Amino acid sequence: MQNKKVITFVVPCYNSADYMDNCIKSLVDLNSIDDDIEIIIVDDGSQEDNTLKKAQAWKKKFPAIVKVIHQENGGHGAAVNIGLKSAKGLYFNVVDSDDYLDKQGTAPVMEYIRKQARTATDISPATDMIIANYVYNKATKNKLVPMKYTKFLPQNREFTWDDIKKFKMTYYLSMHSIIYRTQILQDINFELPKHTFYVDSIYSCEPLLYVKS
Repeated sequence: MQNKKVITFVVPCYNSADYMDNCIKSLVDLNSIDDDIEIIIVDDGSQEDNTLKKAQAWKKKFPAIVKVIHQENGGHGAAVNIGLKSAKGLYFNVVDSDDYLDKQGTAPVMEYIRKQARTATDISPATDMIIANYVYNKATKNKLVPMKYTKFLPQNREFTWDDIKKFKMTYYLSMHSIIYRTQILQDINFELPKHTFYVDSIYSCEPLLYVKS
């Protein structure tokens, strides 16, 4: 299966001008010579800074991979929703504007995604969901806390529900750790509630009903 864009990164932004450049640069750095990634920056009605202006500057600099959407403020969920509706990538990932993806750490994930885009067929479709470890930066405490799933999930291979060990109560799948196959989310018309805090759990759990691998 061929897909021009192997992954869509959606970056919800709200008054994010002070830190969004670091996030977007980290995503641009994951691009290939074929421009095979898509970055959708969603300005969710920012009013207090030049978030939209910065987003448009990134689009002007990288028109082949960056798209900018401006909408009235609807909250984090609304920004994800509009990004999903516009997504063209085989896979879909939400990266908040105060986060970033480390190029070296993300390299194995991008390699796997690109391999899926090259080799998947209707008979043997691409993996439905990719889960990655991540690092939680407790900025107020100047502390980095790795969040790892290696005790509960097989590593470096495709697996199914039968291969998963029981999670401890203190462990859960986070929006930041999940990459869905875009078509799954679009086929079920997945939508997050507007003007609602902490939509991460909905994003992490509701699509699981449709994930087979």
